[in-house]
Amino acid sequence: MSAPLTRTDHAAMRRVADICGDEADILALSVARFVAAGYMTSDVACWNAAFDGAEQLLGPTEGCRFVACVLAIIRALRAERDGDWSFMPASCCRVTGHECALVTLINRGRQRLWTDLEAAAAEITGREAAPRLVAAVRASTSPPMRSSAPRAPRSTAPPPGCTGSSTGTCCGRGTSPRSARTCRPTPPLDSRGSNDRRRLRGRARCCPR
Repeated sequence: MSAPLTRTDHAAMRRVADICGDEADILALSVARFVAAGYMTSDVACWNAAFDGAEQLLGPTEGCRFVACVLAIIRALRAERDGDWSFMPASCCRVTGHECALVTLINRGRQRLWTDLEAAAAEITGREAAPRLVAAVRASTSPPMRSSAPRAPRSTAPPPGCTGSSTGTCCGRGTSPRSARTCRPTPPLDSRGSNDRRRLRGRARCCPR
């Protein structure tokens, strides 16, 4: 198990406001975190939280479409990337390097920079090419992800973490009291069943109190 993040580690991490250029970026990152947490914990409440937050900001129709776009991107990323993937709880103001790369990837698609998108997809997956990921991002460039932005102001707090994740402590999965006390990464979860050795290696890291 990885060591817990120290205050120095936490301070060195970039903030959401540093990498997200608008409300659509912020919402996409939040939804991606909920989706990843759902895969990690097998808890449908995480995915419900993603839909609830998007629908609250965009309305039921556009909100569902927005979540579907992000979900397709995460599914493609899981299929084409073999390495670890680290992410923060949806309510955390800090971002991991992997999350920075994901926001950059989505922005390449939103700006219709197709060559840059292909390069970013290859880099984030560690492959020469990542056609499924590119296709997922390209498909998301139609509304709502390309032009629709949440109606809420920038200071609006994200929806509560799935199954009780704390906005104050960003304590990982939100389902483990021990995780909340120790602020240790959640261990990897087999994402494709016991007969497949490939795993979702993303870890829900937490911020120090």
